[in-house]
Amino acid sequence: MLFNCDFCHQNVQMYEEKEELVTIIKQAAKERLQMEKQLAKIRPNPVSLEGTVGKCLSLSSGNSKVKILIVSFESNILKGIF
Repeated sequence: MLFNCDFCHQNVQMYEEKEELVTIIKQAAKERLQMEKQLAKIRPNPVSLEGTVGKCLSLSSGNSKVKILIVSFESNILKGIF
């Protein structure tokens, strides 16, 4: 009878340890998911990055055209004044 009681105690202890391990694993999984979400927010998305590069090139091209128009406008003003 004493053997059965010791065996039951061991089973209860193993079950409690198993539950604790399951809880630890679940918590670790939640923390990892949270960190992955945070990293996803921080890391640039390659598709988004390509779009950003395209926008920058487009703006740069537009800026160049505006600069040419400004120089031309200033030149015409100076010709009209002098």
